[in-house]
Amino acid sequence: MLRVVKPDGIAIHLMPSATWRFWTMCTHYPFFPHHLKKAARSFNSRTSSADVGKTKRLLDAMCEVLIPSRHGERGNVLTELYLFSRFAWLSLFHRTGWRVKVCFTNRLFYTGHGLFGSLLGLRSRRFMSHLLGSACNIFVLAPLSKNETAFFHLGKHRPELNVCNEQLYSK
Repeated sequence: MLRVVKPDGIAIHLMPSATWRFWTMCTHYPFFPHHLKKAARSFNSRTSSADVGKTKRLLDAMCEVLIPSRHGERGNVLTELYLFSRFAWLSLFHRTGWRVKVCFTNRLFYTGHGLFGSLLGLRSRRFMSHLLGSACNIFVLAPLSKNETAFFHLGKHRPELNVCNEQLYSK
């Protein structure tokens, strides 16, 4: 990304929050019948009666149903509670050459399972986010300057949480 952004350009990242990860884990089991049906379809489409690895694939399909899977590229469903936190995102952006100009939440509640689907409108999801947390963090980023990059690599620079500002929503 840094290679394609001009030095005075910005990038906007919408990243899942730890709140989203938590509520997606919590809603995994109410969606159990859906997961079971999906795993059965997947298992049946990949196996034949003469298949030697049928038992292993059955166990894999059962694990997919019983244990929530990770959403990201690394870690697991539990470590994602930290990896999706604002602090972890800020640290990652700084390590990869970005300065976080501002961050805020999307002020919407939703899970990875589409809890209540279209039954809840934006107004309801906005209200729920005040009680249960927002599903997304929005980061406005700019490339670090050469001076900032050198300073960062000396270990003098730490991501600051004060760039995260909820006052952007005040009217």
